Amino acid sequence: FLNTALPMMRATDGCVSVIPGLPRPETPTQFALVMTWRDEAALEAFVGGDWRTPHIAPEEEGVVKARWLDHYTLAE
Repeated sequence: FLNTALPMMRATDGCVSVIPGLPRPETPTQFALVMTWRDEAALEAFVGGDWRTPHIAPEEEGVVKARWLDHYTLAE
């Protein structure tokens, strides 16, 4: 994840920042990922038209039990 997914996301056009929150000892199977995008068009170009729904890639099935997704507009 740290050596594969993060560099790929950070190199994606329109991705302003990616901040991983790594698992803690009391929650070893949970992590957070905060991504900031230039605009909705850049986000949609990366994940597709259904960007409001969390997706589990086929290679993650059986490993990922659940995924939550929230979107926010940053205050300037």
